[in-house]
Amino acid sequence: MKECSKCKSEWHDKANFCEHCGERLPEERDRVIPSGSGRDSISYGYNSPGS
Repeated sequence: MKECSKCKSEWHDKANFCEHCGERLPEERDRVIPSGSGRDSISYGYNSPGS
């Protein structure tokens, strides 16, 4: 499990941002994201409750 640096919530192992506060992983934040893909496409598949 990863822990959010902002709100200390646990993250799903494959998640690249915090489901609780939206904080993103540093490596994700540094990566160039193609235009047209917003948080909706990034969050797909990681919005189910629990771990």
